[in-house]
Amino acid sequence: MLSRFGSLRTGFVTYLLPVAALIYGVLLLDEPLAWSALVGLVLILLGVALGSDLVALRRQAAIPISPSAKPSDPRQR
Repeated sequence: MLSRFGSLRTGFVTYLLPVAALIYGVLLLDEPLAWSALVGLVLILLGVALGSDLVALRRQAAIPISPSAKPSDPRQR
């Protein structure tokens, strides 16, 4: 797994432990499921998805600067 995904993406597995604990607690131990736990679950999964590039945010394209443009700051001349 480490050679396939790299250390950064493999490290995200540790963030999934609270998710598994929540699911097992609700299913096996009949613990109540609170809204705050669901919100935390969504935040954890969103963070893992963003960090492992499963979900990518749109970025605006950079505006190219023409080489003939003069800098507005005199220190850059």
